[in-house]
Amino acid sequence: RLVAGAGPLSNLLLAAVFSAVLLLMPLSALERIAIAGATFMPDRAFEALATPLMSFGFFISQIIFINILLGIFNLVPIPPLDGSKVLFSLFPRGAEEFRYVLERYGLFLLLLFIFFGFGLITPVIRALFLFMSGAGIFF
Repeated sequence: RLVAGAGPLSNLLLAAVFSAVLLLMPLSALERIAIAGATFMPDRAFEALATPLMSFGFFISQIIFINILLGIFNLVPIPPLDGSKVLFSLFPRGAEEFRYVLERYGLFLLLLFIFFGFGLITPVIRALFLFMSGAGIFF
């Protein structure tokens, strides 16, 4: 259980470290909004690249976003993701058959989730990113 949670936890920890770097940068509220907005609206990326400091802030924000995305995605309880191992550790001993079925069809379920269910975790990723990037108070 502990090892399975290490991957997502390390991603979220990296996001927190880079978030601290971004929050310590001398950026105005409008610059923070432009940087965060460009993450979700690529056609507005030119606004986030207006100055060298904003370009560096945009780069840092992308590192934050990718680590949050990986951390939250890995917590989805579908094999072979780490979230399934955490979930299986909570199952009683008699649920081995259910675990084998999930592991057998896990890749198929994961593909279904990526194509049709990813929208379920998108609000969590977005909210966490806006909070960690310091732009959440402006949205």
